[in-house]
Amino acid sequence: MVDFSITDFLNEDEKYIFNILVKYFKRNNIRAYVVGGSVRDTLLRTPPKDVDIAVEGDVQFIIKKLPLIDKVIYHERFKTSSVYFKNGVQFDMITCREETYAKYGSLPEVYPATIVEDLARRDFTVNAVAYDIINNCLIDPYNGIEHIKQKNIKKIKKDSYREDPTRIFRAVRYSVRYGFSLEDEEEILRCIEENTFSSISYDRIMKEIVLMAGEERWKQNIYECFRLNIMKSSENFLIENKLFLKDCLNIRLCSIYRILNDSNVKNIFKNNSMLEKSLKKAFREYDRVEIELLKCRDNSCIFNLLDKCNVYHLILLGYNKNLTYKLLNYMNLKYNYKEIKAKYILELGIEKGRLIHDIIEEVKRVRLNTFLEIDENYLRNNIGEILNGIEHKNT
Repeated sequence: MVDFSITDFLNEDEKYIFNILVKYFKRNNIRAYVVGGSVRDTLLRTPPKDVDIAVEGDVQFIIKKLPLIDKVIYHERFKTSSVYFKNGVQFDMITCREETYAKYGSLPEVYPATIVEDLARRDFTVNAVAYDIINNCLIDPYNGIEHIKQKNIKKIKKDSYREDPTRIFRAVRYSVRYGFSLEDEEEILRCIEENTFSSISYDRIMKEIVLMAGEERWKQNIYECFRLNIMKSSENFLIENKLFLKDCLNIRLCSIYRILNDSNVKNIFKNNSMLEKSLKKAFREYDRVEIELLKCRDNSCIFNLLDKCNVYHLILLGYNKNLTYKLLNYMNLKYNYKEIKAKYILELGIEKGRLIHDIIEEVKRVRLNTFLEIDENYLRNNIGEILNGIEHKNT
């Protein structure tokens, strides 16, 4: 028997569903266990982010018999299910499983197993504690409870970080989140030096970076990555963006990218399927746009360059204090600028074609650089001068 009560940290709807599940498992003698982070966080007296329940047996068959189910998303490869109940609660349910890796860095093949075998495949001892729902006891084959008390992150298996290099990121994330020490730091450093990350895809690495950036103590996560040489930095601290103060995931990723001094990691930011296309586009084009903007000497040049950019280009440029005044100038111009309408030019007898575009661009250049208020009256009175300017520019 054990004093373990995950329900202390559940809201009323979650508690209602959990208690129904407990009764169902006991009534049908189903070997079911609360596992992973749910147990770890409860032992730390911290509300778990989610509730994971592992069962010995066919999880799909068991789920079909559960009451109050609204929707189930089943992932065949890893035999996991996201179960949505009619009151809005969502729990993850998985088949207890063991894993084999064809080679280091590959995704594992999984097979049904017992809870003890399931715990053996997990990343750290603190995540390898299970609560037996039927027998009301904790299963702790790797001394995880003691390591939680000692505030220590420790692997379970030999070559764990080579087998799955994403565990290095998770070790950092957990150590920062809970203030734990890294028992395996020397091994982690050797793996990083051996370029262990080269065995996994850009997407898997980017997913871990995104998870780090999404944490409350995200800056400390990134600093720890720099300290361990997972990523290399051009600065000792994350630069503040004076123009874009909003805090969101994509802006955090921009601030990380701006201080990277690591072409390999930069390529991961640029080439993955995890991030928004517009964000990746800004990463890819940043160096070119920054150089061109530094060269701009008048308002029309600044406007024409930045008007082709998306918001993430602007956010990235905002970390360069030498460009602040040009960015502010562009924002002011963008807010106030109204393009002359083509119909006004046609009314002056100009035939449709390339010349219409050239007049609009010339009017834009004059207006942006002189702040003249150019309307249809100005256009009518100065069309000759404008055409002369276009002809002069093209010769």
